[in-house]
Amino acid sequence: MGHLVPAKGEVKYRFGVVYTPDADLVAGADIDLVAISTSTYQDDPDSIPVPWHPQGNCMTRLKRQSAVALRFTDTIPSSQVQPTWGYVPPRVLAEILAGLKRIGKA
Repeated sequence: MGHLVPAKGEVKYRFGVVYTPDADLVAGADIDLVAISTSTYQDDPDSIPVPWHPQGNCMTRLKRQSAVALRFTDTIPSSQVQPTWGYVPPRVLAEILAGLKRIGKA
């Protein structure tokens, strides 16, 4: 995960999930991110819940109920990605990638 600054809307750093294939991750390359949001609805088909814990002691390190917002993607320079050392489990990443493919984002 890394921080994502949206091109539109409120300008603030946001957590996101990198979905650039590992083989394409090279120094100086652009990185594809999908945003993580705390403003999601359980019945939204374009929202995928991610693990969280109030103390941040889970794999994502998120402290609030959150979900990936599939329609909020961006491509940014790798220099703008700030690692959090959190990650989504493989099962959730597979669901994210399938969702991005379904809506034509991947």
